[in-house]
Amino acid sequence: MLAKLKFFVVSRENSLKNQKETAQKQKSEDKQLYPDIMFSDTWKQKVRKESIKAYYFGAGHSNGDSFIHFEYANIVHTGEFGFQSSLSIC
Repeated sequence: MLAKLKFFVVSRENSLKNQKETAQKQKSEDKQLYPDIMFSDTWKQKVRKESIKAYYFGAGHSNGDSFIHFEYANIVHTGEFGFQSSLSIC
């Protein structure tokens, strides 16, 4: 399935619920890019040389926050977890 897609959107399952609720309130459902793939606690996908893994450890800024680990590059994207106000605390 993923091989046929040029791109895909992955999301924590709570993020989809949050996005749909907000879109309905704002009457903007037709402008949304909803996820193609949702995960509960972890998700992993190989994309060329890179292995991408997503982890959910519990609610952070919202109930959909996740850590994204690019294993080959050895980089972790933490989103808003590393910020307080406008200064990074990582």
